Amino acid sequence: MRKAAVGDWIACDIGTQVLSVWAMQEARPVASAHAKPTGEGLEANLLRLVEDWLDPDRTVDIVACGTSDVALQPVPAKPLDLPAHPMPTQDRRIALSCLPGLSQARPPAIMQGPETRIAGFLSLNAGWDGVICLTGTQTVWAQISAGEVVSFQCFLTPGLLQALTDDPLLSHCGADAGWDEAAFAAAIDDAMARPERLAADLAGIAARHRLTAQAPAIGRAQLWGLAVGAELAAARPYWLGQHLAVLGETEAAGAYHRALSLQGAPAIIADETAMLLAGIRARARLA
Repeated sequence: MRKAAVGDWIACDIGTQVLSVWAMQEARPVASAHAKPTGEGLEANLLRLVEDWLDPDRTVDIVACGTSDVALQPVPAKPLDLPAHPMPTQDRRIALSCLPGLSQARPPAIMQGPETRIAGFLSLNAGWDGVICLTGTQTVWAQISAGEVVSFQCFLTPGLLQALTDDPLLSHCGADAGWDEAAFAAAIDDAMARPERLAADLAGIAARHRLTAQAPAIGRAQLWGLAVGAELAAARPYWLGQHLAVLGETEAAGAYHRALSLQGAPAIIADETAMLLAGIRARARLA
């Protein structure tokens, strides 16, 4: 019996830690798969995920973002105007195109993947101007004007949080520790007021855990509050007095949204996956 393909085309996000694919029926995902990439190369990793979706008698388009194989486009740039670039493949069942990321000389910064989420947000919110905060393996603050990314700033806050909770002194602040909203708010205030004390305040979390048996939920909220608060202090020119949107994984996006609200800077939250798929689809039309 002839095998039927799943979906009209395939969207792909080449993350630094996870490769994600969605079988798309027009604009609607009908199946998805996710896996950690191996060292076998992009095509081999893709085929491992999408093999069951392919028809031997048909070539399916795969449009991917997040790759370093395509030259970066310098800002200012309009994400919705940057087409996908065809990439060579050995398997004739797939036709791969990759979307370029963005670069900035001063301050030096690179985004590979967030620009496609920005494109998705702009495709669904025509005429929107302001600043988009994107959380992920790094946090990106992007200034948007007339459909262009005018400038952006990246922070490794998510990686810092992961490294800190991997340290034995702060391992009690991991994902299963719980959450204390009051402690988060207080830590945001402390970091915004005195960002130069970040390292000392982090050491204080570890000390209080041993000396006073401070609850892990409080320690975890303090850890996040200090890290995000220090970032907000540095990124103040991006969010102060701006229209704001936050895109990202649910927990991180929620933390940034609440932190901004505490500073009197309300923001809207947009679903990350929906923005990603909308952005891939919008940019794929230019391929």
